[in-house]
This record gives sequence, C-alpha cells and structure tokens, in this order.
Amino acid sequence: MIKTVTKFSPEVRERVVRLVLDNEGQHGSRWQAVMSTCEKIGCAPQTLNERLKKAEVDSGKRAGNRKDTAEKMKALERENRELRQTNRILRKASANFAMAKRADPARFSARARHGSALRPEIERVFAKHWRVYGVRTVWRPLDREGFDAARRTVARLMMIMGIQGIIRGKLHSTTVPDKRAPSPLDKVNGQFSVPAPNMLWVSDFTYVVTWRGFVSFGPCPRTGGGQALTFRHRRLCHPRKGARGQ
Repeated sequence: MIKTVTKFSPEVRERVVRLVLDNEGQHGSRWQAVMSTCEKIGCAPQTLNERLKKAEVDSGKRAGNRKDTAEKMKALERENRELRQTNRILRKASANFAMAKRADPARFSARARHGSALRPEIERVFAKHWRVYGVRTVWRPLDREGFDAARRTVARLMMIMGIQGIIRGKLHSTTVPDKRAPSPLDKVNGQFSVPAPNMLWVSDFTYVVTWRGFVSFGPCPRTGGGQALTFRHRRLCHPRKGARGQ
C-alpha cells in the first residue's frame, strides 16, 4: 500500500505553527501540543516540530540561520556556480583562441613574425662560424648583410634558441648554495614602511666581474624618510695581484 503525503500551502503551515505556539501552555509539554495538533490536521509530528524550530530561529528565539540568511546563502552559492561555469567557458575559449592564433602565422604579431624570419639566419651565421660566435659577432654579419635586427633582438632570439658563443677564460663559480641549509626567515613580514629613518635597513649581496677579479657588492638601501640609497662594497683582488682589501 502506497502511503500518500498531504501537502499544505505556506499559509496553512504558518497557521498550524501559530496554533501550536498559542496552545502550548494548555499542554504539559510542547511535544504533547504537537501531537494534539497533528491528530487534528493529519500531518507528521516530526515535520511540525521542525517547522516550529525554524519559526523560532526566524523570530530570534533560537540560534541558527534565519530564512532570509539561508536564502541569501543559496543565492550566493548559485552565483558562485554560475561564475565558475563562466570562467571555465572563458578559459576554454581563450585556449582555443590561442591555439588558432598559433596555428595561423598571418595572425602573429609583428615581433613574432620578425623573429620567425630572423631565426634561420641566426642559425645559419652561427653554424657557418663553427658555432663559436656570440651575440655581438652574430649580430655584426647580419647587420652587414642588410638584416634589420637590433643587438638585443639577436640576444633574445639566441637565448630562446638555446645557443651561445664560446666564452673566453674559465667560468668561475662564486657561490654554491647549500640546499640542505635552512633559508633565512623574513624578519619584517614584508612590511618595509617605517615611521622614521634609520629604523630598517635592507641589504643584499652580489658580485661584479672586473679585469682584476671580483668585486663583492652589498647595497644597503635605507627605508623610510625619503633617504637616498647607501652602498657598501668590498673588492676581492686576485690572489696573485694582492690581498683582500676594502
């Protein structure tokens, strides 16, 4: 036998809830008032009890999410789902547009077309001279042959192509980091604004290659107060030229 479920309109539900709340004092407990009302209208007591709890939440007598708050939350969740769906559609459309643009050389930018035409010439000059020419020595033959290419353009394309010339001398490894050592912590949590000068100094350490050796370079800019940058340096001479000096 299939049990039928009686559906009540919102107006009837509100009237039943008010009826229970008004007659609650005539019974020993709320549950007795609920059972008495359910016998009269023919509804489930558990359902009516849940309706009473929601009514108390809406009136502020019980803690919980009110009806208007729940509706707002549902509206926000629906908007979030729509936004995520829109973002997915836009990402797919952007990827398809980029693939179509890469597949059609006529839609390349002027810089990309110029680089595509210049790459074979750079490879030709580089291979012609035993693959030892650097940026400057590759750029000069191209300039003599009438190719309109800046030196920085040749350097950028050679870096993209993964080719470089032979470097005179021996490469020096000045710093070998220890990956097992812990990294220094951020002492200021990224906050570099100070109320007065000389309260925060930021330092760095690098080097500059010279003909006499390496110059260790440690800039120390002072933050705050509109102060100018202050630099400190130390010259590390070649061992055969002299000792370490300031």
